[in-house]
Amino acid sequence: MNSRFAIVVFALLLMALGTGTATAEAPNWQAVGAADAQATGLLETPWQSNLVFLTTPLGYRIYDMYDDSWTDFEEPGVPDREVTALTGVPRLYHRLLTGRLGSDGHGRIELGFPLAKDNAVHVSRAGAVADLSVTGYYNPLLLACTRALGEMPGELVASADTGATWYEITGHGHHDLTDMYGWFTSAFYVAGDQGVMFTADGGATWQPCNDGLPAGTVHKLWSDGPVFGVPGKDALTEPSGLFASMDDGLYRAATATAVWQRVLAEPAPRQILVQQEVYGRPATVLVVTADGRLLAAEVADWQWTDLSGSLQGSDIVGVVSNGFDLLVATTTDGLFKAQYFQGGSAVPEVPAVFHLSAAPNPFNPRTSLRFDLPRAGAVNLGIFDLAGRRVRTLLDASLTEGRHEVTWDGLDASGRGTCSGSYIARLEFGGACETIRVSLVR
Repeated sequence: MNSRFAIVVFALLLMALGTGTATAEAPNWQAVGAADAQATGLLETPWQSNLVFLTTPLGYRIYDMYDDSWTDFEEPGVPDREVTALTGVPRLYHRLLTGRLGSDGHGRIELGFPLAKDNAVHVSRAGAVADLSVTGYYNPLLLACTRALGEMPGELVASADTGATWYEITGHGHHDLTDMYGWFTSAFYVAGDQGVMFTADGGATWQPCNDGLPAGTVHKLWSDGPVFGVPGKDALTEPSGLFASMDDGLYRAATATAVWQRVLAEPAPRQILVQQEVYGRPATVLVVTADGRLLAAEVADWQWTDLSGSLQGSDIVGVVSNGFDLLVATTTDGLFKAQYFQGGSAVPEVPAVFHLSAAPNPFNPRTSLRFDLPRAGAVNLGIFDLAGRRVRTLLDASLTEGRHEVTWDGLDASGRGTCSGSYIARLEFGGACETIRVSLVR
């Protein structure tokens, strides 16, 4: 009997090692709408931090996290409207750059306003737009990469005049381009069938960054480096780590020049997201798997937890993180929201009347943080950077019930100006907390 028991235990251990995921309580997912949509992804931009974009074959739907509202930008019956990539344009806060998939299989780049007809600014000679990015702020460089279309290689194209004209960047060696990452200087990465290629000079020269990666296509690329900055005004550093989705799993390089190591044995993850923690704990990596599950692990230990919970079988196609809030899109069941604290523990439910918001956002030189209290009590409102360090305490006092407003002037606790970039505003009250991301642009 003991030997049989030992065999069963050993088999269960092998099964656990094979899956690479731990069992923990999943967050409490709540439906927030768009259950009638045919979702293909979930996107956000650093220039409109309160909005998430649910992409569909007909366009996209916008969910405003601040006021819990939806607006549609779908065009039934109009061809060439499927959105495959999206980003905001710096200094033009209400304009979007979208990548569309034409009915002829070619990618289209359009520039316009939400809820208005976009203007086509570039049509690719190849396939779908895989990613859109921006480097720079005062003189932004718009970047786009497209997939190969048969024998026709994909394109890496750029525009220095807000989409009026485009030119091709060559020399990266890819036939099929899948993703890219830049940190608002002339340096950026491009992923594709030749792995990961890096340029420090806007594409004039390239070098491979594939030490430790298996041969094959990098499907997705993510960095946990700076969100954005202003060249010439801020001191910018390289990303502290890179993540790459490969056919045999998720790989990470601890620095931009380190050897890649596999940290998750799940085939071809479809999305990678790094969620920063405001308590200074290690970042959490979120992965949407090829079969539509949501996994999470802290960078320090790589113990993966399945967060799908009640969404099992719903086919998750995208995830967005905003402080403690997670939003996931499913193909046919709509958008869901939950709060998740790194390490797998639950976050206390936040009263809906908190309504923590910031305006303007992005801002320069100051922004007003507004919130509602359901009753009188002690409140702590702090600003943190994305590494989890407290930048400044704006409020630590007892307040009355009702609406309150506090201004942050972009200074740290010592009265010095902070660098341009994204920060986390965190409100604590009555054992609950709420966070939002605010963006300072100097």
